[in-house]
Amino acid sequence: MSRRNFFSRALSFVGLGIGSSAIANQVTEPSGSQPLHLPPSLPISGSNQFHDLNGRRLALGSISTFDPSTGAPKTAYRDPEFKQAYDHSIQLDADGAASIFWDGPYQVIAKNKHGEVAWAASGYKSEGYLAEIASSTIKTDLSNTTDPQKGGGMIRIRAEGDGSIDRNLSEKLSEFKTLSDKGAKRDAPTSDRSMARTNSDAMDKLFEDSEKFGAPHIPPGTWVVDRPVIIKKGFQNIKWDGIVVAGDDFEGEYLVEIIAEESTPYFRWPVVANKIHIDARYKCRGIRVVGIDHLCIANLRVERARGHGFYGDKIRESTLFFPQFVNCTERLAFDSPDFWTNARGYKQGELTRISNPEWEPQKKYAIESIIRHQGNRYIAITESAGASPASSKSQWRRIPHEDYICTKTNSGKDPREFNTNTEKIEDRYWQKRYQDEAVFELHDTIIDTGDRSNQFTLYSPIIRDCGNACFVRIDSSKTAARPVTHFNIYGGHIHAYPKRQKDIKEIRVLDNQRMIEVGYAFNLNVHGTNIRNGDGNDTIGILVGDEGRKAPSDVRFVASVVSNASGDGAVGVLVMPKANPSKSARLEVSYRMSGTNTVEVFDPRGVFREQHSTTQIVSIPDHSRNPVGWLVQAGAVHTMVTPYAYRSAEGKSNEFDVRVTAQGASIRLSDGQGQSGELAFSKKTPDRLLVNPGKAVQFEGSWESPVHIGPARIWSNENKLYVKFGGDPSHQSDGQIFTATT
Repeated sequence: MSRRNFFSRALSFVGLGIGSSAIANQVTEPSGSQPLHLPPSLPISGSNQFHDLNGRRLALGSISTFDPSTGAPKTAYRDPEFKQAYDHSIQLDADGAASIFWDGPYQVIAKNKHGEVAWAASGYKSEGYLAEIASSTIKTDLSNTTDPQKGGGMIRIRAEGDGSIDRNLSEKLSEFKTLSDKGAKRDAPTSDRSMARTNSDAMDKLFEDSEKFGAPHIPPGTWVVDRPVIIKKGFQNIKWDGIVVAGDDFEGEYLVEIIAEESTPYFRWPVVANKIHIDARYKCRGIRVVGIDHLCIANLRVERARGHGFYGDKIRESTLFFPQFVNCTERLAFDSPDFWTNARGYKQGELTRISNPEWEPQKKYAIESIIRHQGNRYIAITESAGASPASSKSQWRRIPHEDYICTKTNSGKDPREFNTNTEKIEDRYWQKRYQDEAVFELHDTIIDTGDRSNQFTLYSPIIRDCGNACFVRIDSSKTAARPVTHFNIYGGHIHAYPKRQKDIKEIRVLDNQRMIEVGYAFNLNVHGTNIRNGDGNDTIGILVGDEGRKAPSDVRFVASVVSNASGDGAVGVLVMPKANPSKSARLEVSYRMSGTNTVEVFDPRGVFREQHSTTQIVSIPDHSRNPVGWLVQAGAVHTMVTPYAYRSAEGKSNEFDVRVTAQGASIRLSDGQGQSGELAFSKKTPDRLLVNPGKAVQFEGSWESPVHIGPARIWSNENKLYVKFGGDPSHQSDGQIFTATT
């Protein structure tokens, strides 16, 4: 039997039970005589055999066909294409059979060979007609969204694997709830206020229901919203395939916010997202994350944020894989406050700006002096007298202003000393605030007790072509015991907006732009990252610490590159006065500074104990055949000499030679533990090597191991100084007592 006939025969029988009144279960003659019972089987299209009500074949009988609604004769056909029409009366053969194809509903009268009516019926339908009835019923059931046994519940999905359970389609789809399920519409214009509001409503419902209904899904397409997308429930596994865009009438600070619920200071559970793509269109900031444990976002992309592309506060053990921040632009968090003065009192919530003295032409300034001049702030990178900070790049470098907010009403409390980074709780009157918003900022704002932001990692970030005054900022408002800890950047590119690229009117090329700012942090590592300064003047690649209590420690920049293409007065790395030396701070950076008046590193106190450009470590094997010493070419800043000893040709002692070639350079004798105030020798004139102020050189020698100065051997014995020329002493008194005339 053909598939078509099998299907139509099945519908002929099953159709009686589907509740359709169109299929009659009684027969009548056209004249309306007493109804007769329907025969035991209904004919279908194709070859059919007809019987009377007693089951006997209607041999040589006939079939007459009528329209059931009008009683007029209706044509049946010999072929399925309905091209070969029968007469009104169809002659049956000796078996009571004929090949008949029906076209829609019919009223049929069957007669025997004598012309007597065997039966009449009005329920004959074509298989296409019956299929339409069944199809309509199936569609109705499939579209049912209230009965769990209908709709998606009618379709089973076979599970694979041992122990797996078959599910229906409704159960399968419930694992993800999409934005479309909540009434949102994709690809609406940004000017469509109504659709933006509807989409925002749908976003709210999507993330409110996600705990109950499963992982939320934002399908492909552009989704315009008029307010922030807020995610405030944990155990989220977000599938984000579309782009969320700020509409023309967007109202809110951030386009996306992932925040702890009001009753909890932290999330104690994860938020995981496979891709988040947002376009703020300069209507707002990008994304804010506050109070989250175990945040993990792969392929975060933020475009055209005004201000922060990403702001994080109180985040623990979290990771961003391949984050991208593109074409963001500057934003001031607040207006410039008045300069601080000890002549007035301050109330909680008031802002102030550190007040440095105005530059005086006649005054001599020591290195690291900080002054104000023509509305800007400068630090002396050498001793200076009479040179204008605005024009003398060899002596001064511009640095950003420092602002603070009052946390406790006070008078006379200098924000540089009495701030939240101090050890004493009673002295925390001020908290550092940043006026210019960084593209990426991680800033733990807890100021008293509690946990801190820690273990945050960026893998291969792309932060480029932005107009913010700062690109990456890491800071903490905690005490020394609890700063931001264990922050890492691996690879990636931090790249300012180039001057030659002028196609985005919202982005300016700024002066004094900083690529990375490190505030109060511990164990911060940047590895293999390309850092490119902006093309404005006075830019800074890496700014470490401040004039207050921002004293990071164990900060390492390894296998990275700092560069600039143009601009005057760029600095690769600038270390502020309050940053402390630490034994494992490391600066292994290559510099490609091509602008004018550039400085690679300003680190006068040696905060970075290991500097790639100034530290030279060489291992010379023992028993070297021809030891020639070790030549160190010192640069403009101090050089830390860390030689490995070799054995001289005589085999008597380990020796090394150091030659200081640059006047003003120095050699620091260090214990390797990062202690400040270590002994240093400075070359002041071609023939003089001076000890740094306040230090003394002490030589210890016995007659067995005297101090060698030229041919003289010098040692001490019983508080007397002995000297011998021409050879080593044979006993403790084998020499002359050293006097002023010796």
